[in-house]
Amino acid sequence: GACAWASCGSISQHVCLDADDFPLHYEVAHVAHCCLVLCTVLMRASSHSLARRRCPARLEDWSQSHDTNFYASHRPLFAVACDGDHMNVLDWTMQQSLGPHTLDRVSAAIAGHMHWFEALSFENQGLPAQIVVGNAGTDLIKNYVNQETLPTIELRVGVDDAYTARVEAGITASVYGYSVMTRGANGYNIVAYGYNEASSQLEPFYDFSVPSGPRVPKEPCVPCGKRHRRKTLFASLPCCP
Repeated sequence: GACAWASCGSISQHVCLDADDFPLHYEVAHVAHCCLVLCTVLMRASSHSLARRRCPARLEDWSQSHDTNFYASHRPLFAVACDGDHMNVLDWTMQQSLGPHTLDRVSAAIAGHMHWFEALSFENQGLPAQIVVGNAGTDLIKNYVNQETLPTIELRVGVDDAYTARVEAGITASVYGYSVMTRGANGYNIVAYGYNEASSQLEPFYDFSVPSGPRVPKEPCVPCGKRHRRKTLFASLPCCP
């Protein structure tokens, strides 16, 4: 059935120690049909290059166990916000740590940090859907985003713009509330609820769907020992590891 952000299966925790004894926390929650990977990296971005590599590598490895995977972290990967007269994309440090295939099997990224609700889905699932649920109970940030401009945004993030995608639909909303994800036949439906001051009720104000994974299908390959026997047919296919 349904899954609230705060509780999603039993969690096993893995802790690694980086230089200067800065802990890296990795948590994996295995649910019946998906895998929720939590990664909280406690580090100074300027000095812990090893830490910036470890979490993406773990994420890529663990996402192989399920076709549908959700990445959860404090800071968002691809959220947008107004900064004066231009848009910023959060979070630059996390984007720089991504490898070319880190997010291939990640369907959505769930985060907080920004004190509002934000949801972005991308054309042709070019990036994992970004969901920011930071509107549960502290002072909300002011919303200066022109909602009509969201579908015109094209993101180019990561090292050498490794990740590029155009926003298909999205919303930013400074309203107190919470969100619920429900599994359906072909994916997961997310409904955001907000507090309506006029009615003094929590009411749904936005919903969208995240298709079941994998988001980026694996490329076909050929067992390495067979390549020499059928070179013509398999010449364009990579050798399986």
